[in-house]
Amino acid sequence: MTRSFFREARLCIVWGGGGSLDLSSPMCFKHSVASKVGPDFLYCSKISHPPKVIADQKTTEFFADFTQEEERILKAGNICAPIESMDIPEMDYELGLVVGIAGGVLLETLQHIVDVARYVVVDVQALTRTIDSETGLIGLQNLEDTIFYDMLEDIHFLKAARNEALFIDIENVSQTMCLIVSEGKNGCRIYSKDQEFCVPAFPAIEVDLIGAGDSFLAGFSAGLYKGVPMEQAVLMGNYFGGLAVSQVGIPLFTASQLESTDETRNEVLIEKKSVLHPHCTFGQLVITWTMVLQAKP
Repeated sequence: MTRSFFREARLCIVWGGGGSLDLSSPMCFKHSVASKVGPDFLYCSKISHPPKVIADQKTTEFFADFTQEEERILKAGNICAPIESMDIPEMDYELGLVVGIAGGVLLETLQHIVDVARYVVVDVQALTRTIDSETGLIGLQNLEDTIFYDMLEDIHFLKAARNEALFIDIENVSQTMCLIVSEGKNGCRIYSKDQEFCVPAFPAIEVDLIGAGDSFLAGFSAGLYKGVPMEQAVLMGNYFGGLAVSQVGIPLFTASQLESTDETRNEVLIEKKSVLHPHCTFGQLVITWTMVLQAKP
């Protein structure tokens, strides 16, 4: 079904398993937020749209150990209730963004996003991460072995970290969607049916890597909303990812930072441009976001 574009932009941000980055303010359009946390959530006063507090739940805890190996070791503590389809405000959207730590996105929730959104962006960690029931250690499974695999044809953009991409059949998956693989300081590599190209990163002093991927997705979505070519939306994602790693704690973004990307993104050399959605614009957005922050001890 073809949906018309909307005059009044609206963003619906849905966090499952914990509140997170306050990314909506710099995007400069109307939005609503649905999120679930426990009474132990620490950041209600620091974000513009406080989450729904579930009395009998604890906020999702997520621990990242960067000291053991080249790749960080991830571990989950408490896990809050996931976002369900009924938690998402009923309306049509131009863009659905699905992000989760592990197990926070239900199959029926993703299906609902597919049903109500014209374009769908997914962080693959929401689909392929596993949690060991005894140790809480987070692992990865092959994308084709997940319950979400049959829905890939309904997803337009799939984002994966470099280590997560090892569990994806890139050649097969890129036949039906655009796959964005983040490579840290080397930027991103983009795969689509007919093309492959690189989008460079912005220089940044890394002090805290937590939230970089989520900030990338926020910048990328803002770029799509602004109607820039897809490869430049990726560049905007790299810009906000770079801002995130240069801050400790909740990354703070401003509208002026969003506007400043207009001055720089056209000057950055991109190896090869993609033909996927070269000039699409998005009116309404829905974001399903399952991100984690530290809870009270």
